[in-house]
Amino acid sequence: MARCSLAISRLRLTMRIERATATDIPAVLSLLDTAGLPHEGAAEALAMGIVARDGEGVVGAAAVEPYGDAGLLRSVVVAESLRGTGLGRALVAAAEALAR
Repeated sequence: MARCSLAISRLRLTMRIERATATDIPAVLSLLDTAGLPHEGAAEALAMGIVARDGEGVVGAAAVEPYGDAGLLRSVVVAESLRGTGLGRALVAAAEALAR
């Protein structure tokens, strides 16, 4: 889907933002747990979801739950160590693009 370069302090990380797959569900649920966010419906919403990968690990996710001609942005989560880097904005933009 997209590559996202983020500068974190003096480090530069390159992450892939791509469609979520069923194998991403456990990692996304773990991120939601760590963030204190609910699981209800998250696995189903990931059918229209995206994830951010740093190497092979999932470090962020967002999903769109369709409602007719509209969609509900949900399950937006970023690993605690990457919050404030702009990754959340990149995930939301990618989820919006997927919804179109």
